Amino acid sequence: MKTNLTRTLILAAVSLTGGAAAYGQSNMVADVPFLFRANGQAFDAGTYTIEQYGHSNSGILKLYNREAGLTRFVTSTAPADASKDVRPKLVFRCGDESGCALAAVELANGRTLKVRTPHLKPSEMERIAVVYFDRKQAE
Repeated sequence: MKTNLTRTLILAAVSLTGGAAAYGQSNMVADVPFLFRANGQAFDAGTYTIEQYGHSNSGILKLYNREAGLTRFVTSTAPADASKDVRPKLVFRCGDESGCALAAVELANGRTLKVRTPHLKPSEMERIAVVYFDRKQAE
């Protein structure tokens, strides 16, 4: 009896969370032309659908690689307000040896979610790569 009640409550919670994630949110699509890392996970180059998962103050991002059919979740800071004139984009910190790491996602509503990036080696020069979301492919 307890097991069935627990399962029912878990399924209800998952259903509500999924509904909240889908409500009022549009998916953003970006073509990332290089390998990158986010929260210690490796991501291949490709076309990604990115959305904020959960409620509007959630720091969880859902990244879906369209070619590979692979979905991964990335944690970030809670969204911070930014300029309303910002064009939605992905920002990467890149090093010569360590490659690129997702550093921030700037959303269409002007909010920015920052992702923790690894420290670069002292011998590496840092560069920033920016990938803008494709408005034509957004769902």
